Order: sequence, then structure tokens, then C-alpha cells
Amino acid sequence: MPAELARPYADAFGLCVVPLADDWARRRFAIATRGDDTLTPAARLLVEHLEASGRCDGNKFE
Repeated sequence: MPAELARPYADAFGLCVVPLADDWARRRFAIATRGDDTLTPAARLLVEHLEASGRCDGNKFE
């Protein structure tokens, strides 16, 4: 569970949130679009930012 979602429960129930650092705990995210020509300017900027800041192997982000 992302820390942002866990924090309110931890606060409400007195729990401790412990981040997982093991390889199996890594999350992968993907964004799918119909094509660059269908994106709004804001969406295009977001995709460009994610492409620039992510690790990309061709069309596949890691």
C-alpha cells in the first residue's frame, strides 16, 4: 500500500508504517494512450516528463 494511503490508517489506529525495500516490493506503473495526437497539451507534458525521468527501454519503462 502506498505510504500516502497507509498514513491515515496508521494515525487513526496507532500503527507503524514500514516501507518495503525488497526487490519483490517494487511497483511498476504504466501509462497507455491512443497516441500522441490525442493528448491534451497538459497530458503531453506529463508524458514527456515521465519519459525523461523514468528508465526507458524502447517503449517499455522499467
